[in-house]
Amino acid sequence: MDKLARDFADSVHWLFIYTREPHPDDFPDHRAHRSIEQKYQHARDMRDRHSTPRQILIDDLDGAVHREWGGLANMSWVIDHTGRVAYKAGWTVESDIRESLEDVVRVREIKRKAAESGAITPPYYVETLSLRASKRS
Repeated sequence: MDKLARDFADSVHWLFIYTREPHPDDFPDHRAHRSIEQKYQHARDMRDRHSTPRQILIDDLDGAVHREWGGLANMSWVIDHTGRVAYKAGWTVESDIRESLEDVVRVREIKRKAAESGAITPPYYVETLSLRASKRS
């Protein structure tokens, strides 16, 4: 995701909502948060560990935003320039998100050019469903 954030830095705004430690098995000292201060520190640790260019927002201690927006561990959302959800997935797949971002940026430019000429463009909407087989060891 950080590579995508760098690749699209001039085209889109990135928000990463820190809901809980994404890799608790890799970082046993970063288990469930017991205070909001601890959650903030864990988010800073994650930011520093990965040198992420994404802006990080921190969910409340009970995870209200996480639950409201799907509640899955690794969801991804692309919201277009009008505030409409253009893509959502229950799992983060770089190639799928890249394709969605390319579509959103392309459609935004088409709409801008059309508006400059006085043309009206129809709404743009794509919905996909993909199944990823998990690998079992």
